[in-house]
Amino acid sequence: MTIIEPTQIAAGTSDVCVIFNDGSVKCWGQNTSGKLGIGTTAAKGDNANEMGDSLPFVSLGTGRTAVELAMGVNHTCARLDNGTVKCWGDNTYGQLGRGNTTAVGGSSNQMGDNLAAINLGTGRTATSIQANGYHTCALLDDSTVKCWGRNNYGQLGQGSVANLGDGAGEMGDSLPAISLGTGRTASKIIVGYYHSCAILDNSTAKCWGRDTYGELGQGNTTGYGSAAGQMGNSLPAINLGTGRTALSGTGGLYHTCFLLDNNTTKCFGRNNNGQLGQGTTTTIGDGAGEMGDSLAVTSLAAAATATVLKSFYYYTCAILSDSTTKCWGLNTYGQLGQANTTTRGDGGGEMGASLVVANLGTGRTASKLVVGQETACAILDNKKVKCWGRGNVGQLGNASTVINLGDAAGEMGDSLAEIILTGF
Repeated sequence: MTIIEPTQIAAGTSDVCVIFNDGSVKCWGQNTSGKLGIGTTAAKGDNANEMGDSLPFVSLGTGRTAVELAMGVNHTCARLDNGTVKCWGDNTYGQLGRGNTTAVGGSSNQMGDNLAAINLGTGRTATSIQANGYHTCALLDDSTVKCWGRNNYGQLGQGSVANLGDGAGEMGDSLPAISLGTGRTASKIIVGYYHSCAILDNSTAKCWGRDTYGELGQGNTTGYGSAAGQMGNSLPAINLGTGRTALSGTGGLYHTCFLLDNNTTKCFGRNNNGQLGQGTTTTIGDGAGEMGDSLAVTSLAAAATATVLKSFYYYTCAILSDSTTKCWGLNTYGQLGQANTTTRGDGGGEMGASLVVANLGTGRTASKLVVGQETACAILDNKKVKCWGRGNVGQLGNASTVINLGDAAGEMGDSLAEIILTGF
């Protein structure tokens, strides 16, 4: 008997999905607009007998399997084994890329073969997908980027604020690739709640969309992508420091973080809850002289650096080079895994070696990490899944909507139960 084990994990506002080693998918938590993709709108994981073998697999279509998941506020997308993309859930702004605003996934016969793949353009397939807020972006096989959904701040990078994907004739070849500059292509994409970013083929980074708190890293609050003439060569690369380039990144509600080529981490944007990890609550990136060499590295440990960065809303988490997990920022529901509700990163002496490791259990480390709005989850080195933080709609998969985990002593480590995903 082949044992299926989780290999990838994603989280939305209040729901979590995993991909297993056979490419199958299960989701649990809040199910607004059918974002769990199981043909109902009933939450899963909030009552007894809803997890394990009782939790349905998401039907992706005959012979189709998932290789990557992306989740926004109330929608979910999967990149499939053949390079196509399918999305389901809320579609108010066209974030499902279907040319309408009809939600999908909450009624029977809407998934599987009945769920059409998104039209990305003639001959085009996706090599990566990202979602956040109410929009979705795909990195295509020709290294171009296309985004669709809500566009109120220009987060789709089209020089307008018109939503895309919500009307007929807006997808496929009619959806322009984002202009990143003459001769420039993308190697990675990062999607924040109201902004989007790309790491380019030359390892520079560019961001566009909302910039109220300097989350685009331009030393101002101008915003890019909402009007003509703001993209392409007119969109400056972010100054990350002398000689520094970007390896990967993550976007929160109003902040952005990058893992740099020297394995350091830099974050900028809103910092009201210490989500930048600078020991202050001062916004960074919204004024002149705050980026580049002036932007301090986020101190995470005495002798370890980040290898994975994840953020959502007002907090950020990292897997470090010593295989430990650390989180900082807002901690209202214990989402930092500190066994309390104390915000971290907003005061002096709280980062670096003073930032407590999230205790995942005796001898356990995280191989994959994801953060939702107020819930964090990890696939552990033993292929088990643990989640902590807010559990109001079943996103912790613990048959409760009243128990948060990680906000009080004795709730982390070996006391934090593994989520039952299958009967094996």
